[in-house]
Amino acid sequence: DLLELRIATWLRPSPKALAGVRQDPHFRTNIALANFGETQAVTTLQVLRPYGTTVKTRAVTVGPLGFVQLDLANDLDVTNLDGGSVVLSCSPATCQVGAYASVIDAKTAEPRTNLPR
Repeated sequence: DLLELRIATWLRPSPKALAGVRQDPHFRTNIALANFGETQAVTTLQVLRPYGTTVKTRAVTVGPLGFVQLDLANDLDVTNLDGGSVVLSCSPATCQVGAYASVIDAKTAEPRTNLPR
């Protein structure tokens, strides 16, 4: 059910993670943030290498009922990442931001969708 999927992907102040992201010559990753609420939300993204080292941290404002898509390389300046993760949280506590990662094969252009957990 679409509503269940949407609610399951909503971020809260306590972090959720998108695992299995890649940004290298073979794959690229886009992070999608959709604000289902009628108030502005600030989402914090922390990109981690497989062993937990932080590569980049960035706060992104998503307007009311808005959508933001971020490419790891172009928007976050992250390259050479295989098997990384993105830890996400949002504020205020009532935020209704949904998120997913789209990991795209450079050879076939086939995407894989990762949901936060």
